[in-house]
Amino acid sequence: MDLNQVQFNTLTVYSTWRNIPPTFGHLIMSHLPRFATLAFLCGITSLGAYLMGYPQGGLVMLGVWIGVLLGDTGRIRVTLANWPMLSRTLDWDRVETALSEHRIE
Repeated sequence: MDLNQVQFNTLTVYSTWRNIPPTFGHLIMSHLPRFATLAFLCGITSLGAYLMGYPQGGLVMLGVWIGVLLGDTGRIRVTLANWPMLSRTLDWDRVETALSEHRIE
């Protein structure tokens, strides 16, 4: 089966983590562009709500941003908890072959 881009990227990340295990700080930092983009969009939406006479819109958008942050933090914690098990059960020879051939058998 040929690897699609998401599968290839996942195996690339796993291959990187094989040598340098993930940490909470590293994973949070990798999400910063997403958090910043969402904060910007929530800020623009809050401003729009305020200009339309709905000042509580800012609190709603703050709640959205905090919800996304907490959700991602939870997924990061699960990833970190599962990584030791995954790193021991993955067939690293197959992972490296799949990365070099862009396909997996």
